[in-house]
Amino acid sequence: MDAVGVLGDIRFDQVIEQSDASTGLSYFEEDDVIVAKITPCFENGKCALAANVPGGRALGSTEFHVIRPSFRGFSSTYAFQMHSANPARRRCTGQPARNAFQPTL
Repeated sequence: MDAVGVLGDIRFDQVIEQSDASTGLSYFEEDDVIVAKITPCFENGKCALAANVPGGRALGSTEFHVIRPSFRGFSSTYAFQMHSANPARRRCTGQPARNAFQPTL
């Protein structure tokens, strides 16, 4: 989680062999968008567009959703901009670890 900045940058300074990686990590690739699952990081807009990923793929925290647009006309850049500018995420209610959107947005 610390490797992702609030401005959309990702640090790739920890390298491990795939065989040493624990199960359950979030797999992502070049041009994927990763979005924090847990608040307050989600509410703060912690997300990143995976660019310049060493080897084109990486493993990250289980605390991220991975968004990979799979149809033409919807780019990763657009998905990243949509999430990072989305005011709806600040309207979550509930327990800190499992917030939900209010029914009226």
